[in-house]
Amino acid sequence: MGSKAKPQGGNIPKKATSMQNLSSDMVSRIEYDEKEQECIAKEEQLQILQAKIRRLEHLLHLKDIRVDDLAEKLDQT
Repeated sequence: MGSKAKPQGGNIPKKATSMQNLSSDMVSRIEYDEKEQECIAKEEQLQILQAKIRRLEHLLHLKDIRVDDLAEKLDQT
């Protein structure tokens, strides 16, 4: 009977270790998913900012054209 008690006792720590590994893996997966969501959010924000930059560059180009037109008219007078 003493030998039967030892294998059962030996299995309990293995299960506890297995549960710790599983818990650690689960936390790692949750952290991974959170980081993945942060990355997606940052990529979306980057796209928004790039679109704003393109819009501002376009407006600057239009202003340059307008300034050139006004300067040309001023030179003609």
